[in-house]
Amino acid sequence: MRYDVPNPGRPITEVIARLPRGFREDAEKGFIVLASVPEAYFDQIVETAISVMETQRPPLETLHKDLNLSKSDTSSLFSAAMVVVPLFDKSTSVNEFIDGAVKAKLIDAAITPKLRPFVEVVASHASDIATAIKRATLTDQCLPSFYDMDVTVDLRVGFEEGRVDVVVPVALIHFDTDAEKQELWFQASKPQLMLIRDNIDAAIKKMDAAEAWGAKS
Repeated sequence: MRYDVPNPGRPITEVIARLPRGFREDAEKGFIVLASVPEAYFDQIVETAISVMETQRPPLETLHKDLNLSKSDTSSLFSAAMVVVPLFDKSTSVNEFIDGAVKAKLIDAAITPKLRPFVEVVASHASDIATAIKRATLTDQCLPSFYDMDVTVDLRVGFEEGRVDVVVPVALIHFDTDAEKQELWFQASKPQLMLIRDNIDAAIKKMDAAEAWGAKS
């Protein structure tokens, strides 16, 4: 599923009021689930949420196994995390979030003692969160952003005089973006797919070099 990332810098109650209804309902359930999760997993949940702000691809299968939760509860828990984490970009306090969330009836006051340690862990990652928000903002400028892709393999059969003459595998590829009606479908042969792979590998090496240069600067 897609995760709507709240915009930081606004009052907590206003941010919560702007949450899509389905996302909010899932997050409400998620906070209840989160209150039962051992604190030892809080860092993992927060670090995963930070990475998702850029990738939009939450590794829920890993959390599902590590936390020993149902897939539904894992999804709800992560929705809750995606409400909290983006708000802590060095400008939000633990008390401010908890008080605002209770006032907006996003979380029940009775479970706040169990949720406070999680929010404190989120706050301790404020610098990483601010960096992720900045990177995500820069990445999303101007053009639609990559969201997901699907690849299936088809077999094309050629006939000669009514008999199978040749069988060729073909990759059927679908790219999806975060913009409405901005999708791409195409097919590629194995050599073409290998060329795409080589070009992607080359691009990743350039991005690694750029990140290393940026870190030194």
